Amino acid sequence: MKTWDLHSPAAKLRQALKDLQVARARIGAQWQDDKLRQFEESFFEPLEQKLHGTVLSVAELAEILHRAEREVGDY
Repeated sequence: MKTWDLHSPAAKLRQALKDLQVARARIGAQWQDDKLRQFEESFFEPLEQKLHGTVLSVAELAEILHRAEREVGDY
């Protein structure tokens, strides 16, 4: 019996990252100046990196928990 499910939260994070990238592309199509570049550097890029890192971390944690569940299930 599984006591946790990280696949659903991970999928939501991946979707949030995709949504962020779509929003960024839409904004970039209409707003092209130094302020946009500053905004991207100070907001979009750090947020995108954090989301990407979080998605990878959740995937790693899911694998660790899955392995632990298999090992404990053998006892």
